[in-house]
Amino acid sequence: MTSETTKGTARYARLALGTLVLASASGCVFDEESSLHRDSALEVEVVSGTPTCEDLGYPSSATVEFDPATSGTQAAASGRAVTLEADGLAFDFSASPGVDAVVAQVGSTSKIYRYTPQTAGDVGLSAPLPDSRAGAARAPDRIQFCSTQSGCTQTRHYWKSHSAYGPASYDDTWAHLPQGADTPFFHSEKSYYEVLWTRGVDEPYYELAHAYIAAELSELAGADAQAVAAELEDAAAIFAALSPEDVARQSPKTEVRQEMDELTAILSDFSRGALGPGSCAGDTSAGG
Repeated sequence: MTSETTKGTARYARLALGTLVLASASGCVFDEESSLHRDSALEVEVVSGTPTCEDLGYPSSATVEFDPATSGTQAAASGRAVTLEADGLAFDFSASPGVDAVVAQVGSTSKIYRYTPQTAGDVGLSAPLPDSRAGAARAPDRIQFCSTQSGCTQTRHYWKSHSAYGPASYDDTWAHLPQGADTPFFHSEKSYYEVLWTRGVDEPYYELAHAYIAAELSELAGADAQAVAAELEDAAAIFAALSPEDVARQSPKTEVRQEMDELTAILSDFSRGALGPGSCAGDTSAGG
């Protein structure tokens, strides 16, 4: 790949059928069918075969796939949501959080769009021309959206309302817990669901429990929790040792209470997107 093409400096022109592209000696092509991804350099490559996002080195948990490639909204296991607008030969998309690559497939040929850094959307993309280059251009059969980011986070407010009990639509991430929303939460004598709905203001046990559950469920949904792995482990150790009543008897000046306050702040930052992979809502101001 040449340095000139790596910088995405090639200029493009759209034809009535297909796209005129500038190719490097390596076979990669760069294309600015749309420049709405203004903050991202775009690289486009046409390859034989039908690679998946995982084949290209992206985690499957972050993949959003449209097969067939029809307009609509789909979400990955990680929580990433993509809205596709398919209109004849071209298609547009928006994603939250953003994506690193788009794979548009026609038959046994694929066109791979790569964005650096990732983009939250683009317009006017297309599938590859037929292998023969002689046939008419076709709309894509399948479109995949790939990301190196393994997921996004949700706050406690999201998780408390998206269990099997509602009132919002069910998020099946809850099924990863042994008994779903009814899974007992350590020594609280309450379920995960009941803990989330227990008022936590000025109650250090429940404030930490809310932050812990939100972070744990976000991780189960596919969010990369490496940034708070130690904090999750430390919080679990506290819950394994202490009940809500035990914590209530602790003075705010004790070491364990101070540690709980610190853990609550860090895990809340993770859930609201200020730390780690980012919030699914894209708003770090929301309560954790």
